[in-house]
Amino acid sequence: MKRRRLSSDGFKLFNLAYTQPPSYSVIKRFLFCMHHTEYDDQLEKMVDQCRNASKQLYMLHNDKSIDINRLTNNAILNLIYSMLCKDEHLANRQQVRRNMQYYMDVMEKAYDTEDHNTAISIKNAIDHSSLKTFKFKPRKKDIEFAKTFEERYGTWRTCWGKHLKEVMHSQICEEYIPSLMVLNMHRERNKAYANLVKINILPQDIEARIGIIRNLNPLIAEDRFPLYEEPPVQTNSDLFALAQSVKT
Repeated sequence: MKRRRLSSDGFKLFNLAYTQPPSYSVIKRFLFCMHHTEYDDQLEKMVDQCRNASKQLYMLHNDKSIDINRLTNNAILNLIYSMLCKDEHLANRQQVRRNMQYYMDVMEKAYDTEDHNTAISIKNAIDHSSLKTFKFKPRKKDIEFAKTFEERYGTWRTCWGKHLKEVMHSQICEEYIPSLMVLNMHRERNKAYANLVKINILPQDIEARIGIIRNLNPLIAEDRFPLYEEPPVQTNSDLFALAQSVKT
C-alpha cells in the first residue's frame, strides 16, 4: 500500500492543525490489524471542517456587505493553489498527484455525507485546466465516482442543472447542504439558464430555499475560514504559469 500524504497547505484552508504522519514502518505494523488508518482520521477531520465551511458560507449569505460569489470563487482558486503546493512551496509532480488524490477522497466523502457544496467546489477545482495539464491517470475508484457524480449533479456544461432540480424538488434535511454557488448562479441568471436546464424556477423560490438551508445549518459566528480569503494567485494565466513551473 502506498503512503498517502497531504501537504500542510490544504489543512490551513480549513483551520486544521497539520501533524507529520507516522513512519512507514509504524504504518506497516498496524495496517495488518487495523482497517482505520491515520489517513482516514485526517480525512474525516477535513470532511467535518469542509461541512463547517459550507455552513459558514450560508451563514454569511444574508450579509449584504459580503460578495458571496467572490467567496465561492476564492475557495476554488485556493483549492487549486493548495494542490500545486507543499508546505507553502511549489510542489513537485508527484506531490501534486498526491494532493489531487487527497482532495478527490475528500470530495467523495463530502458527497456521501450530503455536503454537496464542498463536493461541487472541489470538482470545479480539480477540473481546472491548469491541473488538467498534468494528465494524471485517474484511479479506478475516481473513474467510477465520476460517473456517479455526473448522474446526480450534471456537469458545468449543463450548469449543474440536475443538482438544481434535486434541491428544489427534494425535502431538505439538516444533513443536506446544496451548492450555494449553483443556487446563486441560477438565482441571478434565471432567464439565461432556464431553457438550458428545462425547468421553470423563479429566483424568489431559489432564495427561499437558500433561507431554509441556512436556518437548518446554523453556525456560530467565528473567524472566516482561510478557504474564503483572497487567493495568492487570482488569474487563470498565473495558475497556468505556476502549473508549468512544477518539476518532475
